[in-house]
Amino acid sequence: MVSVLQSNPSLKLKWHYLEFCQKILGHQYVITNENVIAAVETATFETSQQVRFVIQPGSPQEVQACLKAAQLFGIHIHPVSQGYNWGYGSQVPDENLSVVMNLSRLNQIKVDGKNATVTLGPGVTQQQLFEYLRSNYPHLFFSLTGSSPYSSIIGNAIDAGYANGLNVIRWNHVISLEAILPSGELLKTGFDALPNASTAGISRYGLGPDLKGLFRQSNLGIVTEMTLELSLAPAYLQIFYFSIDEEEQLGELTDQLHNLKQTGLIESNWILLHGYRILAEVSQFPWQETDAQRTLDRNLMLKLLRQQQIPGWSGVYNGVFAIYSPTLRHAEAMKADIHEVLNNKVSRLKTFTVDQSQIKKLRWNRNLEIPELTHKLLKGRLLTFAGIPVQGSIPISYWRKRNSIPEIMDLDRDRCGFIWLAVTAPASGTDALTIVPVIEHFFNDYGFEPMIVLDGVNSREMYVMTSLVYDREVAGRDEQARKCFERLAAELRTMGYYQYRWPKALSVENALPERNDDYASVFAKLQSSILGD
Repeated sequence: MVSVLQSNPSLKLKWHYLEFCQKILGHQYVITNENVIAAVETATFETSQQVRFVIQPGSPQEVQACLKAAQLFGIHIHPVSQGYNWGYGSQVPDENLSVVMNLSRLNQIKVDGKNATVTLGPGVTQQQLFEYLRSNYPHLFFSLTGSSPYSSIIGNAIDAGYANGLNVIRWNHVISLEAILPSGELLKTGFDALPNASTAGISRYGLGPDLKGLFRQSNLGIVTEMTLELSLAPAYLQIFYFSIDEEEQLGELTDQLHNLKQTGLIESNWILLHGYRILAEVSQFPWQETDAQRTLDRNLMLKLLRQQQIPGWSGVYNGVFAIYSPTLRHAEAMKADIHEVLNNKVSRLKTFTVDQSQIKKLRWNRNLEIPELTHKLLKGRLLTFAGIPVQGSIPISYWRKRNSIPEIMDLDRDRCGFIWLAVTAPASGTDALTIVPVIEHFFNDYGFEPMIVLDGVNSREMYVMTSLVYDREVAGRDEQARKCFERLAAELRTMGYYQYRWPKALSVENALPERNDDYASVFAKLQSSILGD
């Protein structure tokens, strides 16, 4: 089937691309149903791009055939893995009248238990990998994002996503990958393409330039397989929950967390969540208690948050991080050292510890009770740091919806307004106190609650993330969200804080200031060479 194009040069004149895909994939994997197309064209903010149809290849060879034909027909292909890219564009393509290539059928999993690696396809979800490791390699675990359990691991890694716990920035833990170029050419990185290579799937670099980076946040090819690092399940897992009551404490606390991360006491990422963000995870907007046309008053927010009685989390900012220990002695020593450092920097501090046997039980029954850890929000954070999928932060998207949160959440279907604005900044108290007031100012101006998250992803850098959360069924809110996003992003850029990831349909890429190098021309040459422009 893959050679059909080569053996019939007049194919372009005889068939339309849809007919070609039907022949290669089968009619059931070429989707033209209007309801399905409408769903694919829907995101958590306003978009205008239209989709021709959806194709679902079942192998790299079928991906190759479809890409070759698309190049001949002049069709733009937009790949998606599972379509849960909520807040960044969902499944909506960046170019109008694209064909969406859904890669969910490429869901192969292969684990190297000795070297703690996994090779998987773009269709593999966090939930699938969790279940596979739980049943076959219980000594290993994989760090999870706060998004849907059914989101793609490869999709997240390629688009600069990050996880919680160990192996935080996903791309940093990619060992090798397999990608298919628009021409249909196949590329494998590392030693993966060499016969009998003993370090295939182990060595991050082969001979010559490392080409993995060509496929991060780019349109230069479709990744059909990736090998990533896994982590060993810890003997003990400790979760530290803490909060501060005054925003003035934020700078000193951020500096202290940065120091703990730099010295290696904190191995996971550290997270600071605004009180608005915490309240939105456990409730919806209090329609009966305040004016829905205005942002929720801070004092009322704190009152409502404290009514939730979340141990350790009732402040303006609420933090969490994890410690993974090989022995009980190590766990106790780390706890003592961290408490000594943080006790005078926070208003509240609580620690919960689970051992390997408890983690194993939680893997099979996440409803298992943990003594003293009674609140579902705190338990959810523990499960995430333990590599056990939960719904994460998805409920915040329903904060401004009038209806109750459905059991099966689908942000696109339910017309939840949700846009991520994510910038990178030095992990310093000065930067935290500089950025936060600006975000609060713009959000209050446009009537959005500032659901700010500071995330210390490594020993130097923090991601400052905030989400515009609204109800798309309220007239005018899509437009207000877009304006707020664009103005805030522009203001942060003038301050030197740039987005590391952006929603495609709200792209600020073209609004970036002029670079002082030749990146644009170099990339254009690469793009022209690879895409055949």
